[in-house]
Amino acid sequence: MVAGSIWVEGNSLHFIDASLAEWRYLGEYVSTPAGALPGSLWIETSYLHYIDQNGDERRIQGTVGSSTAGKPGSIWIESSLITILSSGANKVPLHNDIAHTDIAHTDTHTDTHSDIAQSLSHSDAHTDIAHTDAHTDIAHSDTHTDTHSDISRVDSHSDIASAISHSDAHTDITHTDTHTDSHSDIAQNIIPHQDQPFAVV
Repeated sequence: MVAGSIWVEGNSLHFIDASLAEWRYLGEYVSTPAGALPGSLWIETSYLHYIDQNGDERRIQGTVGSSTAGKPGSIWIESSLITILSSGANKVPLHNDIAHTDIAHTDTHTDTHSDIAQSLSHSDAHTDIAHTDAHTDIAHSDTHTDTHSDISRVDSHSDIASAISHSDAHTDITHTDTHTDSHSDIAQNIIPHQDQPFAVV
């Protein structure tokens, strides 16, 4: 193995760093251009593009730094990362995620509240007004094969009603709700990881 070597293998871009460790990037699929030559490598804006063994175009994104002296399109290996000089003459180390660990912490809170006492009172009362219903049937005579006469009469009556008044009343008893919730989150240690590049063992 020779430090600084770069080649395409399968759908990944491999390279050897200064300590002779082998790494690989898996580029984002772009397209499958007709007649593309596998192993081709070039720079567009802040991306390193390559053609994998299947003839697919892939690209690797970097973190754009400040402009630096050099020829745009240059490519080299620095600190186990492929670094390029973008078409805008900016130094771009190709993408890698920084390892991180979750810090242990405890969440504690206390909730307290009181319900305000309420007193509800009301009275329903009503009285039916006295009234009289009166009607009189007018005398009439029906004439047919059978003859008869209706005797006139007068019906007279009075309805008198009185509803008993009443009162509904109730009072809510004062009370206080108090509770304390407390819990702790168990610390988690996330194993440091790198998305790009991957070490080849």
